[in-house]
Amino acid sequence: MSQDVMDRVIADNFPVIAVPHSGKLPKPANCGTRFVVGRAGLFREVSTPWLYSLLPVAVMDGSSTPYGDMKTKVELTCNMPPESAWRDFMKQAKSSMPNECAALIIWNSQTGGWRLAAREATLSRPDRIDYAEPVLEEDELAVIDIHSHAADLAHFSRRDDADDAGGIKISAVVGRINQPEPDIALRLVCVDRFIPMRLTRGGWIEPREPV
Repeated sequence: MSQDVMDRVIADNFPVIAVPHSGKLPKPANCGTRFVVGRAGLFREVSTPWLYSLLPVAVMDGSSTPYGDMKTKVELTCNMPPESAWRDFMKQAKSSMPNECAALIIWNSQTGGWRLAAREATLSRPDRIDYAEPVLEEDELAVIDIHSHAADLAHFSRRDDADDAGGIKISAVVGRINQPEPDIALRLVCVDRFIPMRLTRGGWIEPREPV
């Protein structure tokens, strides 16, 4: 591939736009990634059927560009998974004790329906699980990547960080499966950003703190 062709491919797939002084960005025509130059620096805009995010990549220090102001934004544009999906995973996690288990919570972008799909374990121990991915049907998207930490606390390990890097998903870890009240850790994975999330009593997933 020549450099000219490569440049066109990059420009088509990762366009760069400037923030107008109105602060209103034109909506992206398609799902994908754009880089946005605002007064404070460079932002990455990610648009998928279930997520819209606008997060800083590089912030100006002591100076500014001539473009408009832009605020960070994280918006889950899908409906929320039913509580039954979380309960069903807990049943799987308990039945897998003392070992870990893993699954996907999958969203259908056309119907709005959700389903829990177990990941078939190829190796399962109290401190590790390897698995085969389930097959997605047409219009399905793997939104929530969930696994258990068996009797250990819910937390994101170094291996979890390495596995999640570069992804676009919600990552969840459930811990203390052997206790009456297990705990859960949640984060939004957006390429190179890990944003702590929380699960509300109503089953909503939202940022733990303002982005």
